[in-house]
Order: sequence, then C-alpha cells, then structure tokens
Amino acid sequence: MNIKAILSPNSEFDRKQELNKLLHKVISESDKEILKQCTTQDHESIGLIGCILKEDDLVNKARILIASKNIYHESLSDIADELLKTDERELLTDSIAHRFLSEQDDLTEIEDKIYYILMGILSNE
Repeated sequence: MNIKAILSPNSEFDRKQELNKLLHKVISESDKEILKQCTTQDHESIGLIGCILKEDDLVNKARILIASKNIYHESLSDIADELLKTDERELLTDSIAHRFLSEQDDLTEIEDKIYYILMGILSNE
C-alpha cells in the first residue's frame, strides 16, 4: 500500500486510485490502522475505506452506509450492500444518529466527519 497516496495524496483522484487497488485485497492490520487515520471528506474515498476494512464497529458501518449510497461507483455500492444486512440499516442509522447527536463530546475528529457526512447524505434522500 502506498501510504502517501492514502494520507497525503497529490489529489483525491490519486487517493481513490490507491483505494480502488485495495478494494478486493486482504490487507494487514498495520495497513488497516493507516486507513483509519485517513481524514478525507470525499464520500467515495470514505466508502472505499469502509469496504476495505470490513469492520463491524459503528464508525466503519457508517463508512459502509456512505458507500452503499454511492451512485457513481456501482461495484462499491454493491460491495457495501453485501456487507450490510438489509434489516440492520434502520437500526444502524438510528444508532449512528444517536451517537452523533448525543455523544458529540466523545467523538474523534474522524468519527465526527464521517457521521456528519452520512447525516448529510441521509437528509438529502
């Protein structure tokens, strides 16, 4: 994995290219930690990170929900749909909204950005 392309790319396009290379690969724990540090605000990149990590914590589920809403990267939204159970979406969204609104002081900077972006996407539906 090209760490520079993930954490400080020349452009978001470069980051997306690197993330797309990782989408169908199994990555190491150290690579996962690097992905978790990524502060991008680009919806597609956030979704790619979630689908690469495939983790069940709330912040990653939010990333995967963002990926599931992507209308321009069909394979990304398909992967996200496979990772999310249909019946869990509403409960998951409620849990994320509660955490975002009620536990604001406990959120990391990355969590806050991801939840904010997800709430914006959901409010536009």
